Amino acid sequence: MGEFKEQIMIQTNDPRSPKIIVPIRGEIVGPIELIPRQLFFRIVRKGKTVSQSVILRKRGEPDFKITKVEAKLQGVSAKIITVKEGVEYRIEVSFTPSEIGMVKDAVYIHTNQQPDIKLPFYAIVQ
Repeated sequence: MGEFKEQIMIQTNDPRSPKIIVPIRGEIVGPIELIPRQLFFRIVRKGKTVSQSVILRKRGEPDFKITKVEAKLQGVSAKIITVKEGVEYRIEVSFTPSEIGMVKDAVYIHTNQQPDIKLPFYAIVQ
């Protein structure tokens, strides 16, 4: 899943244009949409809690559920808010950093539909 950019080469019998290059751009989407695809908490003070939200939306039949949201990094928590049962959920991710420096980690969203969804997040802690 994700964006791609490729080219297709077409060979012709035209002596003026024996080969034509056609650029192709697209995006392969899965059954669940994540908006935004990552979180950037920007500059955060050590010990101060910041929060951001993402939306998970089902494409197609409304039958998915979030079974669990987890983060391995200490100080990260997530709250699941149902917007429309089986169709759309909001996840509020909160982060209270305990160490100074660059943070690059992820929250993992488990559903009944597909493999875990990885939500990367970044922060600069001062």
